[in-house]
Amino acid sequence: MIKFKSVRYKNFLSTGNKFSEIQIDDTRTTLMIGTNGAGKSTFMDAISFGLFGKPFRKVKLGQLVNSINQKNCEVELEFDVGGKSYLIKRGLKPAKFEIYVDGTMSDQMASARDSQDYLERYVLRMNEKSFRQIVVLGSGSFIPFMRLGAGDRRSIIEELLDIQIFSVMNDLVKGRVIDNNNAITHIKHQIELLEQKIQLQESHIKALQESDADSVKRNKEELEKSQAQVGTITAQIEALKIDAVGYDKKTAKRGQLFGFQSTFKSKKNAIQKQISIVEQDECHECQQEIPHEHKEKVKKTLGKKYDDLDTGLTDLETSLKEIDKEIEDMEKVLLSISEKQGSITGINEYISKIQSELSEQLKKSEDTVDRSEIQESRKFLDDNHDKKHDLQESKHHLNTAQELLRDNGIKTVIIRNYLPLINQLINKYLQALNFNIAFELDEAFNETIKSRGRDAFQYGSFSEGEKLRIDLALLFCWREVAKLKSSVATNLLILDEIFDSSLDSTGIEDFLGILNSLDDNTNAFVISHKGDQILDKFGRVISVEKVKNFSNIVTN
Repeated sequence: MIKFKSVRYKNFLSTGNKFSEIQIDDTRTTLMIGTNGAGKSTFMDAISFGLFGKPFRKVKLGQLVNSINQKNCEVELEFDVGGKSYLIKRGLKPAKFEIYVDGTMSDQMASARDSQDYLERYVLRMNEKSFRQIVVLGSGSFIPFMRLGAGDRRSIIEELLDIQIFSVMNDLVKGRVIDNNNAITHIKHQIELLEQKIQLQESHIKALQESDADSVKRNKEELEKSQAQVGTITAQIEALKIDAVGYDKKTAKRGQLFGFQSTFKSKKNAIQKQISIVEQDECHECQQEIPHEHKEKVKKTLGKKYDDLDTGLTDLETSLKEIDKEIEDMEKVLLSISEKQGSITGINEYISKIQSELSEQLKKSEDTVDRSEIQESRKFLDDNHDKKHDLQESKHHLNTAQELLRDNGIKTVIIRNYLPLINQLINKYLQALNFNIAFELDEAFNETIKSRGRDAFQYGSFSEGEKLRIDLALLFCWREVAKLKSSVATNLLILDEIFDSSLDSTGIEDFLGILNSLDDNTNAFVISHKGDQILDKFGRVISVEKVKNFSNIVTN
């Protein structure tokens, strides 16, 4: 069971730079009151942010940081589970996510996502959707169970019944089925290769023993075919060589152009320095004033040389690009020639192999045939047939396990066994809320609802007040089911503005009756801005008010 103890938060939504703290396990029932916008639901958002890194309501993550202080947003959440004490510290600006176990911070994982997955899978044993269904009922972003899709309904029920492990096992089995199928495919391929190898070996022995003329003829034809291929490729190489003629000259020319380019650049730099000297008022050697006319004349002469060199460089660069393109095309041709020469080498090796086989066919007699290689291949073939048999037997077992672990397998059997209890609990709470209908969920979690004198109808047919009674009954039902599977049970119950929406006075009295009947391990928080008439019904009242744009918490 998860026992929440306290939550503290600062610079979170409308709270200021000082921690606001609420003891969760202090009293069984707490009424949290305040005007609209005072910050009552911030308590609920802080808990959701601490556990799952996101608020309960539809608020963007960046908007959680107090808009006035704009930094050091932090939530600290304390709870006990499995005999250990946990402290979650989560913040924004700067980002923070730390998990403390019995006062010691646990090792940081590779990413915040991995840490979150660890928290949900192995500590909380539930995700955000399940948390909302057994801990929170309220307005805002809350989606009641009956408004969820069939897949989400099933996921929540599986977590409540602690049978999601079968989904994990199913994923593992799927992986093993894939590995098994791959192994079977591989062993079949090995068997085919061995059978082909044995067949080839036997054919080879037969050809050697009988000096099979047809076999010799086929090898000769293969020789002729391969030699023809060599001739064709050789002709192609000769044709390609024409396109590569002059490659060395081109590369030499490119080097020469690079030399010219370097010389031109050096001359340009020298002229630039001369121009800089002429632009001085005095000669740097004799210290005499340089006449203006002389400056202009020299600058004009040097400038023309500089422009000529610049034009020459441009032409050189154009020539370099052209020759680079020509060299690149030639290198492609040379690469193609090299590849084709490699093909010729491979074909020649194949020709040598065939020639060797032909020679052996003509020389070997029956007495010289060695069958040991075939015997070894047959032994390998028998071993692979045994492996294939074992893999196929494993496949049968895996397929059986997969059938059992599917949604319509073991999980459905377990859910089917729990459905009568679930429906009984739902109807018990509906009766406690004075809503006289017969409510039933089937294995697909579709509802059938009947009342006296009326045909069967669905959840959407009811008024908002009637829907809220159904939502309350489901909430209390899920909490009781969670108690049966202590891994997802919790002491915390939050009801946000249910008095302020669709419940009439009779419904409120009925609800308070259920609330007061809950066991001592429940700490219920009712959030309301119209709770003045029921203040005396709660063990503790927390008032939330805005003071200078910051939420302030007062406990009575």
